Amino acid sequence: MTALLEVQHLRKIFPVADTKGALRQMLQRGVPSTSNLHAVDDISFELRDGESLGLVGESGCGKSTLVNLLARLSDPSSGGIRFQGQEIGEVPAQRFRAHAARAQIQVVFQDANDSLNPRFTAFDNIAEPLRRLERLGGAALQNRVTEIAERVGLPSELLRRYRHQLSGGQRARVNIGRAIAVNPRLLILDEPTSALDVSVQAVILKLLARLRAELGMSFLFVSHDLNVVRLLCNRVLVMYLGKIVEMGDAERIFTDAQHPYTQGLISAIPCYRPLERTERLRLSGEPRSPIDPDPCVCRFLGRCPRSEHRCQTEAPELVPLGRGHASACHFHDTASPELRASA
Repeated sequence: MTALLEVQHLRKIFPVADTKGALRQMLQRGVPSTSNLHAVDDISFELRDGESLGLVGESGCGKSTLVNLLARLSDPSSGGIRFQGQEIGEVPAQRFRAHAARAQIQVVFQDANDSLNPRFTAFDNIAEPLRRLERLGGAALQNRVTEIAERVGLPSELLRRYRHQLSGGQRARVNIGRAIAVNPRLLILDEPTSALDVSVQAVILKLLARLRAELGMSFLFVSHDLNVVRLLCNRVLVMYLGKIVEMGDAERIFTDAQHPYTQGLISAIPCYRPLERTERLRLSGEPRSPIDPDPCVCRFLGRCPRSEHRCQTEAPELVPLGRGHASACHFHDTASPELRASA
């Protein structure tokens, strides 16, 4: 498969003074006012055409910031974003609305209740990108919205209702319908089921899987629910404090994770039974500060059960381990002789 999206050494750095209330807090702690928060720090990966790529990590690791960069809702501090072979990272976010790639990259946001316009009916929410990006109107618009509603399983009589008149599952369908209205090549899903009941989540996930198969879209699926990621995704990126610490095929990540952070995430899955491991890895301690991180220190230091002196003086790089698997740990080669032999 060819690369649809290529991300190269992407960074997003926020001056502490630009974060809400953070400057005062940092000054109280004695941190210089020139400090910078490294939300996304030198990330590189590719998303292949027709692929579903999972992005996982705990809250505050930079997932949402990365989503905003890839959707061109905010500008990177440095690095490149290539979509269909064209560099789009250099286009300012405010001007990207008029870019040809705007319609090809769409986002399903975390909470449909927040992302849908409360003054619009369900019809108008779905129709908005068609009006703006495809200049549709009249009968053509009416027919297209009706067709989209049918595709996402939203009864046509609900198109006249407003956001507050819809259930959580119905709002999720409107949210998805709006995102697929302009037939995007890449659909970025930012925790799309986290605000839904478990029974509704299953229905929406089946809908997403069907839409991907029918429309041939690529997914970047952002979630903290690893069971969902394993169900929907071909490959997985694991993010920690602004860095990708492991990447690889989904099944290999879940059965033979090499980074201790990934192993800790998998161990925390309720009722999950690892095929190879019988012991659960419990992570203790708090994450290091993302403000002016030491480039010579491992980001996972202080929580890692494997850490040694080397981790305090040399930050590990993302190292290929064979068959598309990579890990940013000095000691990954001691964890799986089978994988080491296949590299």
